[in-house]
Amino acid sequence: MSVTKTGPTTVSRGDRATYAVTVTNTSTTESATGVTLADTLTGPGRLLSATPSQGTCTTTATSASCTLGALAPGAGATVIVVVKPTATGTITNTATADATETDPTPGNDTDTMTTTVHKKGHGCTVPGTKGTNDRVGTSGNDVICPSGGHDNLAP
Repeated sequence: MSVTKTGPTTVSRGDRATYAVTVTNTSTTESATGVTLADTLTGPGRLLSATPSQGTCTTTATSASCTLGALAPGAGATVIVVVKPTATGTITNTATADATETDPTPGNDTDTMTTTVHKKGHGCTVPGTKGTNDRVGTSGNDVICPSGGHDNLAP
């Protein structure tokens, strides 16, 4: 099993942040059964919904618990998680998948993403992504937002 999470690295307070969490059966020969996903928030955010491409999810204000069923070899299921930031700060969103079968590569069954929440109207003029970036400012006053990767700032 592997988990990948995509979503915004920055969001304004009061707006919604939408994350896509994909669980993939990395086996090329065996189906995965009893596939589950746990998605947990910490920080200033409230989980509004979790909608799976298959199976069901139950939610609280800070977590989603999804039962995704079986995944054929190489197949995946995606859960769309919607979060509403409630204050400025950093939301940490962690997703972990599990299945009935033993995972031969257990190091890739969790993914974490951080989202910086800014005051409304103070959005990023120079946003980053999760990877390595070279960031170049604009001609005005810039708000440079962290991206969770290795960023280089150019003059």
